[in-house]
This record gives sequence, C-alpha cells and structure tokens, in this order.
Amino acid sequence: MKRMFVFDSYSTKEVYSIINQVVIPRPIAWIHSNSENNIGNLAPFSYFNAICSNPPIVMVSITGHEKKGVKDTLSNIQKTKEFTINIPSVELLNQVVDSAADYPTEVDESEVLNVALEDGTFVRSKKVIKAPVNIECKLEKTVNFGDPYTSGVTVVFGRILALFIDEKIFEEDLRVDPLKLNPLCRLGRAYYAGLGQIFTRKIPEL
Repeated sequence: MKRMFVFDSYSTKEVYSIINQVVIPRPIAWIHSNSENNIGNLAPFSYFNAICSNPPIVMVSITGHEKKGVKDTLSNIQKTKEFTINIPSVELLNQVVDSAADYPTEVDESEVLNVALEDGTFVRSKKVIKAPVNIECKLEKTVNFGDPYTSGVTVVFGRILALFIDEKIFEEDLRVDPLKLNPLCRLGRAYYAGLGQIFTRKIPEL
C-alpha cells in the first residue's frame, strides 16, 4: 500500500519536506555572486540542473527569504546579471553546508569559511578553486511561481559562458570519470551522499 499526499492538505513547509525526501539525489549548485557594491556571496542550492545544451542553459530555483524577502544570491543575480555555479565534491561537504547558514548580507561567506576563490574569466563572480567543476553564467531570464518574497520561488535560467573542468577527472578527451568528479549529492533533511555504486547499460537500438 502507498500513502497518498494531496498537497492542499499540507503546509508549504510540509510539502517542501516531503518532496525533498523523495526527489533524490539532487546535484548542488554552489553559487557565487557579487552585489552591486562587489560584496561576495556564496550559497548552495539543490533545486538545480542542466536543461538544455543548445543553447547551453542551466536552472536554479531560489525560494524567498523569510526576513529579507529576496535571498542575497537572487538579488545579486538580478542586479549584476551574472553568477558562477561551482559543483562541489564530497570533500567539500562541511564548507558547502556551513555556507547555507543565514549570514548577514554584508558578510562574504567565502571569507568566513576560508573557501579559496579565483577570478572569473567572463564574469565578476568568483570560482571555487577546490570545486572540480566551475560554470560561468549570465542571466538569461527568471520565472516566478507564487510570491517570490515569501514562500514562492524564482527560477533562474543561466546561459553558460564557459565551463571549467579539472583535468584530473577526465578519462579521456571529452569523457569525465564520475567517480573522480565525486559530486556531493543532496538528499532529504540533513542527509547528503556521494555517488555510491554506479551501473552502466546502453540504450537498445531498435
């Protein structure tokens, strides 16, 4: 027997919790952005994925902030029209999770948590040096669902300007070894994971 959830009967927080525990694992976008005053911000988001390769587009869903109305990451992206997505490895778990804390707007999380950064090539936003993959993006568009200043979300679509991949995780020319990438995966509640066992099977040719 399966338990049925009709979300009209649940609070926003309960719906969030239920979805987060079953739509797993989720990749993590560790986003660096800059304010108009050039104050850095580093924060993780797990409602994230690639959605298109021509043009190369990624999406990140950002919920409203209970006190600020708009999270610093979204505010920065909307004002500067650019950001970087860093794909963290499992080894970066502590710094990634700690960067999700509710720091004041004027605090640069990378400085507090000793996350080493390097300059972007095409954007002002920085890249996390220890992350095996960095993606430099410009804002393509945003779409709101519900009130983005409260419990609603803003989906950010970013066009990839450049992708940086650590040479050490390649098997050959354009083939990345997923085990060497070892991306940090988001599960429900306070659970995270690595890739674990990997299976291979080709799609049949009909």
